[in-house]
Amino acid sequence: MRHNQQPLANPFPCLLLPALHPVARFVFPVFGWQNVRLTLDRTTWEYSKSCINILVLAVVWRGVAIQVLWETLDKKGNSNTGERMVLLELFRETFPEVHIETLYADREFIGNGWLAYLRQAGISYCIRCKENAQIAGKGGTRQALNSHFRALKTGEGKRLGPVMLYGQQHYLEATRLTDGQLPVVCSEEGKGIEAYGERWQIETLFGSLKSKGFNLEDTHMTAPAKIDRLMSVLAIGFVLSCRAGEAEDKRRPIKVKKHGRPAQSLFRAGLDRLVSVLFRGIRLLEFRR
Repeated sequence: MRHNQQPLANPFPCLLLPALHPVARFVFPVFGWQNVRLTLDRTTWEYSKSCINILVLAVVWRGVAIQVLWETLDKKGNSNTGERMVLLELFRETFPEVHIETLYADREFIGNGWLAYLRQAGISYCIRCKENAQIAGKGGTRQALNSHFRALKTGEGKRLGPVMLYGQQHYLEATRLTDGQLPVVCSEEGKGIEAYGERWQIETLFGSLKSKGFNLEDTHMTAPAKIDRLMSVLAIGFVLSCRAGEAEDKRRPIKVKKHGRPAQSLFRAGLDRLVSVLFRGIRLLEFRR
């Protein structure tokens, strides 16, 4: 795997506030990462007439994603290339010694300019393509991306490449899912659907921050600055819970269900353990009064 190049000049310097994120600097010593797989996504919800829209960069780790940097976007809808670049460049400037093995992202995070930036920055990626994407053919012709894969039956997969897509040479892989969906992922190094599955760890993170853990939506906060501060607190709580879950798993291994997945995530196991210890301490203090 190639080494990441030096951080690029930031075309949006006004967006790099704060210059160094203290939570990210707290997280890395806890885990001691030197090589990381990153995943990028948004989480969004509405309260009253406000739309809360947070762009999150996280590290894939043991079935979950650990948030390290984020930006509460003061708008609805997708992020743009500039906003994504800010998070990636801030990460690279803050941790120049850390090697990014791969960046995983969904089909929102694709496009000529964005992929050109990742190539120039030396960041390997595995990203899902949009359904309406077109492959550049010979003589300037274009072919619908899905035309190469639509004959696949449930459970079947196919690889293709190299092909010219989004202005870059890519390798493609698709698999027909049981619900009929046909996800196609692109990478410059032949990473496929199995590797792309790592992206789903950030969905576990979002669930933990919201309904399956900290109930972030129930705070009814809408001011971006306040949400950013709250996200900092939750990020620390999430890291401590994951570490506690790791220790709990060593003490009492988490059961694995028949489908091969653990009965609990490390986050859930750790959070339950921390809450139990906290309430035990409170009851002990009340008993001694």
